[in-house]
Formats: sequence, C-alpha cells, structure tokens
Amino acid sequence: MNNNLPWDIIIAKFEGISLSEEEQSQLQNWLAADDKNKLLFDELKTLWDSIQAKSANYNPDVDYYWKKFQAYIHKDTIQKEPIKVKKIVPRLHFGKKLNRIAAAISLLLIVSGIGYYFFFRLSKIYKLVFYNILFWIKHSNI
Repeated sequence: MNNNLPWDIIIAKFEGISLSEEEQSQLQNWLAADDKNKLLFDELKTLWDSIQAKSANYNPDVDYYWKKFQAYIHKDTIQKEPIKVKKIVPRLHFGKKLNRIAAAISLLLIVSGIGYYFFFRLSKIYKLVFYNILFWIKHSNI
C-alpha cells in the first residue's frame, strides 16, 4: 500500500467537488498502484457516507453552544481570589563563594584558638605544676 495518500483529492471526491484532469489522473494512478489502495478508498468512502447520513439531520442549537463557549472563555478571566505573587529577590553571584570564604575563616579562627589554648595556656599550667613538684621535692625531707 502506498503511504502517500492524496488526502485532498480523496476528500474533494467524497464531497462531490469536481476534480481537474490532473487530480483525476493522480487518484486513478494511486488506486491502480495497489489493490490495498482500492480497498482503503472503498473503506473510506463507506465511512464517509455513513457519517454524512448520520449528520444529515443534525441541527445544532447555536444559542446553547454559543453560551457554553462564552462561559468556557470567561471562566478563566474571572478572578475569584487574589493571586499571591512571590517577590523575586536577585541574588548576588558571589554569595556561595562568600559563604565558603567565611566558613574557611571561621574554621581557621576556631582551630587557632584551640591551638593557642593547648600549646600556650596549658604549657604554662604544666610548667607551673612541674616547678611546684620540683620545689616540693627539693624542700621536702624524703
């Protein structure tokens, strides 16, 4: 079956629009190209005729559908509640880098403080205890 269906020509044929000689030959060539094309054309013709028969007596209620259409259009335009708008604050591009630098400086200060306490303050206390022990040993009568 040929995948290049001449839809515009087929629909024009179904609607009863007169085809030009070129269009008529295109349709005949397509139908003659494969037996499946002829079967598809007959299927489409049957479907078209059945749809046309069912819709021949259909008379739409224009006022009803017009009101329904207007209601559909206007339902989105009527605002029931105010929309909450989130204020967008521009962020500085160096914010993350600045946080990293501040964290590194804070960590450096904490480690320095702990190091000072252990190496300088405690060493003075140890020296004082050591000198007291030496003084006690020197002056005791053991």
